[in-house]
Amino acid sequence: MNVKNKLRMATVIWFVGGLLLIVSAFQINPWLVGPLIIVLLVIVNIFSHRLKCSNCGTSVLLARFDVFGREIWFWSSKMPDRCRKCGYDLRKG
Repeated sequence: MNVKNKLRMATVIWFVGGLLLIVSAFQINPWLVGPLIIVLLVIVNIFSHRLKCSNCGTSVLLARFDVFGREIWFWSSKMPDRCRKCGYDLRKG
């Protein structure tokens, strides 16, 4: 399974898990739903940010841009088709 498919899987798990928690709010204690959604969000975020390029090991969600000649790195929510550091095709696996 390639890196893009892993990120898609994490996104689907986040949406389906969140919907199931919201729908089940009527069956379980409503005060428990908020913390469970936060736990689900934290787990999916940790998984997503640990996805790395197979070639250079850089996190695929880590992006950079230049401001006044200085590099600024930040976490992006959009995954590119190629690694931002080495240019490796992330769709290959």
